[in-house]
Amino acid sequence: MEPISNIFVRPCKNLGNLKAIVSLNYYGLVIRGLKLSDGKNGMFLGMPARKRGEEWEDICFFLDPEMREKVTKRVLDEYEKVKEVANL
Repeated sequence: MEPISNIFVRPCKNLGNLKAIVSLNYYGLVIRGLKLSDGKNGMFLGMPARKRGEEWEDICFFLDPEMREKVTKRVLDEYEKVKEVANL
């Protein structure tokens, strides 16, 4: 089974550093609300988060940095395809 499938990227226009909202299927688990942003060190994938008191905490996160890199690369590849079609 391929770990990552059905990546859905919704590009965002005029929202500052936020470039897209992403949903994906990861080993049969659907994860919604990932945020693709352009930061100081380039593009990064932010995990879904909720506010607890004054701080934000990730709802889900990767334990393995290597897997996070693989997922981020797949999302960035899909974003590039969608960006071309949307003329962003």
